[in-house]
Amino acid sequence: MRAGTFATRRYALRWSPEWPAPDLWVTEAEALFVKLCWEMVDAAYELVELRRDA
Repeated sequence: MRAGTFATRRYALRWSPEWPAPDLWVTEAEALFVKLCWEMVDAAYELVELRRDA
């Protein structure tokens, strides 16, 4: 299940030269974390719920 579709920016973070860089997607306006993929730990994390209380 996904939380929706968002305009995002994609970044590759380099913590160490020996590690593959994880890819991180955040929304453009709020820099809200949407997705992370990192082959070093064979993992992916994705936003599945977003509530905006007025």
